[in-house]
Amino acid sequence: MNKWLLIVKCIFIVTYGVSIDLSAADNHKFTITGAELAPHSGQTLAKMGWVPQVLDEALIDSGYQLEYEFLPFNRALISVKKGVIDAMSPLYISESRKVFLHYSEPLGISQTALFFAKTKPIDYHNISDLKGLSIAIMRGASVNPEFDKSQDFTRVEATSYGQLVRMLLLGRVDAVVGEEFVVREIINNDKEFNGKAKLAQANVALATQGLYVGVSKAAPDAVNKMAALNTGLAALKVSGRFSQILLQHGIIYSQGVLESQHSALAEPAAELKSKPVR
Repeated sequence: MNKWLLIVKCIFIVTYGVSIDLSAADNHKFTITGAELAPHSGQTLAKMGWVPQVLDEALIDSGYQLEYEFLPFNRALISVKKGVIDAMSPLYISESRKVFLHYSEPLGISQTALFFAKTKPIDYHNISDLKGLSIAIMRGASVNPEFDKSQDFTRVEATSYGQLVRMLLLGRVDAVVGEEFVVREIINNDKEFNGKAKLAQANVALATQGLYVGVSKAAPDAVNKMAALNTGLAALKVSGRFSQILLQHGIIYSQGVLESQHSALAEPAAELKSKPVR
């Protein structure tokens, strides 16, 4: 067992009274699922993205063997809820999910943002500014209680972030709501529609929240798996390895907050001259 894991394990035992039986976990599988959410996770990314890489290294000394599987977001969430798959990551916290999930310590903090066409900018400051608009969002996604409950705008659901951005570029919706890193990645890499030149991000975030691992309460050995994961993650952060991994994927980890090494979009929303959509 490496020294950082040993130190963090001792801290967990003293602080929380939680001890991990590593011998009991030996050769046990820990199945985790996630959606295609580059740069966080993706089948074509190096190491499948920083999230799978971090989780794999966090579990190295736990006795659990990570198996990471990619599924559409809503299907992944349902599979974890039923306990067919042990956990899901990256994932936001929502009150409804707490019923069936144990949540890890946050992997990092990012923003959920609003994106729109530069020719039809939206002057967003609060939920009332979205009244009457059509907003594309991932099926099963949670933003914040006010947004989730609002009936003032029309939700258009999609099964992938790629579909969300395509709908916006084709003018089928007024805006897209999603995790800023993922939406930016798709926009910046769009070649068919030149998305980087056409879309912008609102200056005000809809939510600032953590990305987590959610472990199903129905999963075998759920409590031990959650404890092992938290211990391993804490050890990576204490040793500095966590920051190193994220930097390899173009992300700066600063006091828990995730920041991109690269510019967001070609033009800040504040510089747009067109009249706001209503």
